[in-house]
Amino acid sequence: MNITLITVGRIKESYLRDAIAEYMKRLQKYCKLEIIEVADEKTPDGASFALEEQIRQKEGERILKQIQDDAYVITLEIQGKMYDSVAFAKEIEKKALADFILSTKPPYMVPSSIMQIEKIPLNVNSKVDKRKLPPPVFEEEEIVPPSTDVQKKICAVVSELLGIPQEKISINAHLASYGLTSIAMLKLNVMLGKLFDVPLKTSELKENNTVSLIEKLLLSKKKTDYFVRLKDYPLTMTQMGIF
Repeated sequence: MNITLITVGRIKESYLRDAIAEYMKRLQKYCKLEIIEVADEKTPDGASFALEEQIRQKEGERILKQIQDDAYVITLEIQGKMYDSVAFAKEIEKKALADFILSTKPPYMVPSSIMQIEKIPLNVNSKVDKRKLPPPVFEEEEIVPPSTDVQKKICAVVSELLGIPQEKISINAHLASYGLTSIAMLKLNVMLGKLFDVPLKTSELKENNTVSLIEKLLLSKKKTDYFVRLKDYPLTMTQMGIF
């Protein structure tokens, strides 16, 4: 597991840096931890609210530049959910397990709920006693709404295709979690290609499987790159073999 901690400013106290180094050394058995320190902005005494906002914006941009597109982001903020170290570790473990399953199985096979229990209840035949399993707890992930025109258009297409309300679509959620199958992905490919007038490949949509990633994919395309429509298309080698 790779964990990257992005902080604003440098810790100058030597005893704190020594403590951090010791803690990172202890964690080497369990994960690869990296700490990235981005430069902070000097805030003058009596700074106005507008100036503080500008400073936060600059520091935020530096943080965003260090975040990978496929990273699972956890922010430390005043209005966030409170965790102790044990509960926070369990959340990371559940996320790591879901990522591992996703790396080996199709997205629709990733469980919607992952829970840790002390032991698996068995019946008299030494099989899992499903009746004694605790009911699954489903945690609703934060919905990040579209903020750009391109994101809104993509969400509208996904909503039309899958029959779900646009306000339920998060730009960072895997589209397979909304029921996007391989057949629906082909339709999505055609619909987006026609709407934005750019050529798309299904393999590209598999790799860029969220609204935000699809937006970046579309913006990287050039409308001059197009496929010529022919009146008649030659048979492929597979089709020739069938006939």
